[in-house]
Amino acid sequence: MLRSLGVAGLAVGVAGCSGTGGDGGSAAFVAELSDDGSIPGHEGSNSDGTGEATLEETDEGLSFEVSYENLEGAVNGVHIHGEGAADGGYLVRFFEPEGSDHADEAILTGELLAADGDTITGTVQDDHVNPSGDYDGEIETVSALVSELEDAELGSSGGVVNIHTEHAPDSELAGQLEPQ
Repeated sequence: MLRSLGVAGLAVGVAGCSGTGGDGGSAAFVAELSDDGSIPGHEGSNSDGTGEATLEETDEGLSFEVSYENLEGAVNGVHIHGEGAADGGYLVRFFEPEGSDHADEAILTGELLAADGDTITGTVQDDHVNPSGDYDGEIETVSALVSELEDAELGSSGGVVNIHTEHAPDSELAGQLEPQ
């Protein structure tokens, strides 16, 4: 069971806009996840897997959905890394397996996720941002995270969604979050 959702079937309703996005509306982001080697810090993992991550600012925080399929190994972590790299500091830990060293910093915990495909959803709130303290107080709120993600210059800023697996512990799939 996933700790934050309390149910095996994952679902999050998308609520109204908070009005804090750059254009006066809510901010939204998408990342296409692959093993194409275009993301700094992601070395090829020989994976045919694919995935997508979407984030949308709501009154409750930053709702997310990460889906994937055809991975080479079970998923043992799903994160947003900063610094425009798959090996940058942790901005958000979406998922960690139960018993991992960082499970208490993750929004969702549970069994390893199946390699053949799954979707996880949830909402990032202020206490989920910068869980490891990698950013020394620079990015500690959802609002600061949204501002960072809106500056999506790969290699220097923005965020990279990374799926870690037993096959490729550092990164099986990765993708740059792009403002929508």
